[in-house]
Amino acid sequence: MQSPRSTSVTENIYQGLRRLILNGAVELGYRLPSSRTLAAHLDVSRGSVSLAIDRLSADGWLATRRGSGSYVSYSGPYVAKPTGIGIAPKPDVQLLPFALGVAPVDIFPKAIWAGLQSRRWRSISAADLQDRSATAWPGLQDAIAGYLAARRGLAVLPAQIVVSSCIPALVDLLVRSLGVPECEAWVETPGFPGWWRALRNCNVRMHPIPVDESGIDVSVAIRTAPLATLAVVAPNNQFPTGVAMSNARRLELLAWAANQNSWIVEDDFDWQLAGPGAPTPLALLDGTRVVYCDTFNHILFPSLRIAYAVIPLPLLDKVITARRGIDGSMNLSVQMTLADFIAGGHLDNHLARIDEFRAGSAAALEALLEHDLSELVTPLKATGGHYICKPRLPLARLLTASRRSSTIVENMDDFRLTAEGADQVLLGHFGFATAALAKAATSLRGAVLSSLRNP
Repeated sequence: MQSPRSTSVTENIYQGLRRLILNGAVELGYRLPSSRTLAAHLDVSRGSVSLAIDRLSADGWLATRRGSGSYVSYSGPYVAKPTGIGIAPKPDVQLLPFALGVAPVDIFPKAIWAGLQSRRWRSISAADLQDRSATAWPGLQDAIAGYLAARRGLAVLPAQIVVSSCIPALVDLLVRSLGVPECEAWVETPGFPGWWRALRNCNVRMHPIPVDESGIDVSVAIRTAPLATLAVVAPNNQFPTGVAMSNARRLELLAWAANQNSWIVEDDFDWQLAGPGAPTPLALLDGTRVVYCDTFNHILFPSLRIAYAVIPLPLLDKVITARRGIDGSMNLSVQMTLADFIAGGHLDNHLARIDEFRAGSAAALEALLEHDLSELVTPLKATGGHYICKPRLPLARLLTASRRSSTIVENMDDFRLTAEGADQVLLGHFGFATAALAKAATSLRGAVLSSLRNP
């Protein structure tokens, strides 16, 4: 029989998750972290979390898929989040030390950007202010085309470039452009949850395909869903494993797409962080079946909200039509400023600063893993922006200590569509100064030691 305390804990978890769903903080299709991860972060028993999730599923708030997890299924109206004068905003947990995907905004040349933007506003015409381009401002298309030719060896027509707010939005746009009901897609696992949310929003049936040391396992994918319409991949610096797809796998993937008249979405994730000799884009091998995507948000600043795709010519008219249907044009002055930033050589200079910053933060975390954190985790692999580590203590205890020490240690299983129990964690360094990483390591180690003294 449940004790009154366990019942109260379950009720609190139920009401808390229900509130998040009703407020729109977690949207339709969002995959909840595993019950083990939630229990560790909330410092409660896994049984209490499981009971709350079961009740949410029974009440229609969640849909549980065997071997995949629990997803938000509520699609009704949202209740406005409480607001008021004097209510301090909660800190963004994504900016806590060791979090992934943090941009190094402290080194961004704000003065240069402000000067370029000011100059544009002084010269902008009335015709420009009326611009509602369905793809992108032509000047930015020209700048991105030149950037791709110089930095990635891709020769594309400026008219092929479509701008949106982020890569998941581009994936969404592509699926809607194809107009295929009940489309099927290959997705990498572990992989980027942003892709999964975009695909779910379009009612795409996803097939999770494992990633090994050679990238996505194309042979498994073909056996699993040979007639899929899409393959969404990050072949050059896969997230979160950091692997680069082998040449054999690339050719196998391209052959499948050609034979099945299917499409490949290539997320050129963090190629800037891959170091010298970044792998060749798939789009350079076949520009007819590959939709190349990249973003400026994580290398400049996240609130920029500009990502882009290179659309193969056979799809371009469909994408433009779909884009006009959802009125997805981007802020013109920001596009103009970014174009000037690229054309003036400022982006190249900034990438050089980023490379130096990344090398410093990577070296700092490596030293911390060898000394301050050596009793907590064993580093397995360094990627462009984070380390993959194996805990040297129970995973739940480490995740609980992370929460108590105001750090973000990510569970690898939270980036999987299938439950595998890899017992690995991710510690990010990119975007954090050396001093912040050192302070965070001390705090995390102290929280773990405290938990051992007071279990």
